Amino acid sequence: MYYSIDAAGSGVTPTICSTISVKYKAQLTNGNIVDQATTPVSIQLGGLIESWKKAIPLIKAGGKIRIYSPPRLAYGSEDVKDGSGNVVIPGNSILIFEVELVGVS
Repeated sequence: MYYSIDAAGSGVTPTICSTISVKYKAQLTNGNIVDQATTPVSIQLGGLIESWKKAIPLIKAGGKIRIYSPPRLAYGSEDVKDGSGNVVIPGNSILIFEVELVGVS
């Protein structure tokens, strides 16, 4: 996993048990956006993919990080499909996440 901290933040540092509020964009290395949240969504950090569990605690609330996630720390070798059966994330994909940590509770 590689990461780049764009802003360290100055609020609370999340732990694996934290509920985080984030805005994010997930894209493939070819630039195709596979998921995004432009308004904050709240999620339990412990229930997310491994690269997020490792990278998000490196910043504090108000921070921004870019995560380059290899397949073994993301979705692995299996295709990820939407509700209609279309492949959204091909197996063995490297993903790039741009994450803004809005809040921690």
